Amino acid sequence: MLYKYSLTDGTYVGTEFEPTYIRLLGNGYYGICSEAEAQGVAIRNKPFNLEGREPMEGLETVYCEMIWQEEYEAIIAKEQRELLDIITGEVVADENTDEG
Repeated sequence: MLYKYSLTDGTYVGTEFEPTYIRLLGNGYYGICSEAEAQGVAIRNKPFNLEGREPMEGLETVYCEMIWQEEYEAIIAKEQRELLDIITGEVVADENTDEG
């Protein structure tokens, strides 16, 4: 099982095998903590509020759902197709603008 994180509007943020739970420390930095103490999570080293927890000012909020490996592989395949479409589109656009 994996943890899939999305913004509250449904935008996919990332998938993690193990959540990195964080909370705001007294010195203003984020610290790793237990799930029980957590205000948020770090996804790809970026801090987010975790839905249903005490929010930390200035951070977007994510919700978490458990997914199977197969769904994770489908997400990765979709991201790769979208990236390839972007790259291919840029190459086609560049070819169409050549004056040569």
